[in-house]
Amino acid sequence: MKSLENRPYSHPRPSCNLSEMERAATNALQAGETLTSTETAYHTAMQAYVAECRGFINQGDYHLPPVPQLKDFDVELAAYKEDNGGAA
Repeated sequence: MKSLENRPYSHPRPSCNLSEMERAATNALQAGETLTSTETAYHTAMQAYVAECRGFINQGDYHLPPVPQLKDFDVELAAYKEDNGGAA
């Protein structure tokens, strides 16, 4: 699965990058492929992130929150870290 978190972000046209992020997340969710719960949560969070960022940009605020990270949605990784004292 491709992660969207490492895509470059350029200030002059942030709405173009947000559109690309939204399109990738929407395509993944609608592709008809079976997604894991982690993938579904991640792509859904990306859609919410884009909506939130558009609100900021529309108000002239270009200080956007951090992009959701796929690793933050991986329940198995989180459980492993918890069982092993935070080491991954």
